[in-house]
Amino acid sequence: AGQVFLKVAPLPGKLAVENLDTATFSSTIWIFGFDGSPPTRVGGFSPSPVAVDRMPAWSPDGSQLAFTCALPNRWGICVVASDGRETVIGVAADPLPVFAPEWSPDGTAILFTNSPGGLSLIDPNGSNLRAFAMPVLLTSAWPAGGRFSPDGTQLAFESYINYYDDYDLCVLRI
Repeated sequence: AGQVFLKVAPLPGKLAVENLDTATFSSTIWIFGFDGSPPTRVGGFSPSPVAVDRMPAWSPDGSQLAFTCALPNRWGICVVASDGRETVIGVAADPLPVFAPEWSPDGTAILFTNSPGGLSLIDPNGSNLRAFAMPVLLTSAWPAGGRFSPDGTQLAFESYINYYDDYDLCVLRI
């Protein structure tokens, strides 16, 4: 049994597919071309038999794909070219997970959630890691799942005090 999550590239012709095996919780990411060429698996950096490559996100121009990846002894945001060639292994958050990459509208930064709760940015080449300073009201909450406004001037994210209730939707001018 499994689940499939799809992300269509902004430019025609490419599709990223996350295949989650619900029995083993192993997940893999594949890039498909609409031209009938064979799919290309991306990621697979972890030596663990359980693959944990998740949450693909296309760059605004469709030339790169960012995703959450399990690396040896750490988690990261990995970036690959649209043809599946690995170009950069981004941030590591030893050993806590990072997840939910989101490209800035201009493609110059990747926003992601890090555990135990926070939002950070990194350049697509893996440099210039920076954390968002959360307003004082949110310092006891767990921000997650950030998304940029279309013009890149605001950030919407969910924030919650505990994992199961007390959710808030927040908007932060950046």
